[in-house]
Amino acid sequence: MVRGLLQGWPKKFGSTWLTRSLPLEHPAAAPLRAGTRLGASLAVKDRRLVEARLTLTGRPGEPIGFAARPTWGTVGWPDLTRPSEPPVTRYLKPSVGGRVGGTWHEATAELAFLETPREELHELGLRGVTAASVGWLGITVTGATET
Repeated sequence: MVRGLLQGWPKKFGSTWLTRSLPLEHPAAAPLRAGTRLGASLAVKDRRLVEARLTLTGRPGEPIGFAARPTWGTVGWPDLTRPSEPPVTRYLKPSVGGRVGGTWHEATAELAFLETPREELHELGLRGVTAASVGWLGITVTGATET
């Protein structure tokens, strides 16, 4: 879900909610230790599309997904002055600087794509979660290069 925050949810306005851990000794602070439960959700037009639930194992974790590997984005829009021509698509890799990170924590996770009358996201046919971790990451995107 965080990748969507970084890259933007294309063509839709929505909301993303994530549990945040605070450095306090209180259950409501979701301290980063074994047994702590975290959650996240994605909604469009107030209809929830995705839910994630994580439970920290207490073991060290590793960055995964976009936090561990380079990502690419697709750029290309139809030209309204030439409606009969398809858009020219380019693949770009973001130039990332100022990358900082903290400690990562291993987690077990459940992920659900919820059925809705106007979205097809649930049709992806989720098979299961292969890995989950929780951590902090800060990056600055300074541009992009073609691949």
